[in-house]
Amino acid sequence: MKTGDGDLTTRQSEIFEKVGENDYIMPPSRVLSKKAEDAIGVKYSPGMTVADAGYPKGIPIIIKRTDGLGG
Repeated sequence: MKTGDGDLTTRQSEIFEKVGENDYIMPPSRVLSKKAEDAIGVKYSPGMTVADAGYPKGIPIIIKRTDGLGG
């Protein structure tokens, strides 16, 4: 989760692929971590890619902006 209007961090930019003006995906070739695999509900397998997990077109990343706390 990000707060405010900050851009993606360097690490997030490495993980997410920009596919439109404000649209990002986690590419199908991205190898998932155990934590990510747990989050999307697949059985952990070292080296599993997003496509192997059942997302052949990648996983859409939804960026929502709000006024934040006290907004």
